[in-house]
Amino acid sequence: MALFDADHLPGPLIRRAHQRSLDIYNDMVGTDAPTRQQLAIMIAIAQSEAATLNQLSAVTGVDRNTISEILNRLEKRELVVRARSASDARALDVSLTREGKRIVQETIPLAKRAQEKILEPLPAELRPVFVQCLRILLGLEEAKR
Repeated sequence: MALFDADHLPGPLIRRAHQRSLDIYNDMVGTDAPTRQQLAIMIAIAQSEAATLNQLSAVTGVDRNTISEILNRLEKRELVVRARSASDARALDVSLTREGKRIVQETIPLAKRAQEKILEPLPAELRPVFVQCLRILLGLEEAKR
């Protein structure tokens, strides 16, 4: 093996797999649709009706600064609105506009298909194992020993 063989190291392989998954998502949903991060945040908002930055960060795993930047872009596109929280005057609740809700409903089936396509090269029996390994790497579940 070479001194640094990127074809056999997890870091470079994960980066390449990530790029492949982005390409598939963009091909499936189109460039006018929300990005994957935007869609994840919009789905989190939809599931909670209204959410704070802290809640969105906890649910999506995206840091607060990045969420704030994404929300600025979504707000400019009139897909989300922010309003002072009724329960905490220091916080802002974020909710989807009617257009935001429509786009989420329209994009979810395409995003699901993109997720299936990402795993297509793997044999069917390895797909859940691969996802489980990713969850373990991210600390979302523990390895069974």
